[in-house]
Amino acid sequence: MACWVLSRRWIRLSVTTQVLLVAVMNVLEYLLAVDLLLWQQFNLVFAAAFIALLCYYGFGRSVRPTTAL
Repeated sequence: MACWVLSRRWIRLSVTTQVLLVAVMNVLEYLLAVDLLLWQQFNLVFAAAFIALLCYYGFGRSVRPTTAL
């Protein structure tokens, strides 16, 4: 995933894939191993913040090409 993100190819597909993987991973952790999580229920808050950051990176920023003068 890191190579995919750093390559900046198909960035929206990359972000969508990451969001889905992080969301599924955190739901499974919450359902199956909440007692093993470092912050227990607050882990969902950190996951939501990370997902919001990913969405901003992939969909919120407007990327404009730079032009030489």
